[in-house]
This record gives sequence, structure tokens and C-alpha cells, in this order.
Amino acid sequence: MWISRPTPDLTIPVPCKALLNNQEQRLHKYMQLVGRRAALWHGDTPQGERKRLLAEPPDLMLTTRESLEVMLVSSKIDHHRFFKNIKVVAGNSRRVVF
Repeated sequence: MWISRPTPDLTIPVPCKALLNNQEQRLHKYMQLVGRRAALWHGDTPQGERKRLLAEPPDLMLTTRESLEVMLVSSKIDHHRFFKNIKVVAGNSRRVVF
């Protein structure tokens, strides 16, 4: 049984928004199969959706590297609360994976 947490467990920054949009439906389907929730956060994500994601973070968050950087420097995000349970930040061969 999965335990709901107040922050994402996994954040995957990808190189471009088109790739996020291409993977969105597939990842939602796979995450639902295991009772988890995935969400996208990029430059075109509406402000209302961003507020909802901050209030109810998904288990898996897909974002662009630029959007992740904006989240990390934003004064509107409680960084300790939102990022404290992240266990993995996945990247590609040119980026560091934590």
C-alpha cells in the first residue's frame, strides 16, 4: 500500500515541453495502475493548476529544467515543504542525477 506524502517522491526534468506533453497520457496511465498520481509543471501550466499542485503534490512530477529552476528560486513556494520528500531527480546523460 502506497502512503500519500505531502511532496513529490520523484521529479523528472526533461529537455523540452514537447517531450512532456508527448509522455503525459502514458505516464498518467502507468501511475494510475499502481495507485499513484503524476502531473506536469511547465511554462504553460496555468496558475490555478500550479497552486493545486503545490497544495496537493503528485507522486511523480514531470517538469522542464527551466521550470525546476524557477521553482527553486521562487518566493511563492515553500521549498522545505514542497521538496523535502523528493528521493530522486532524474536527468539525462548530460545532467547530474541526484
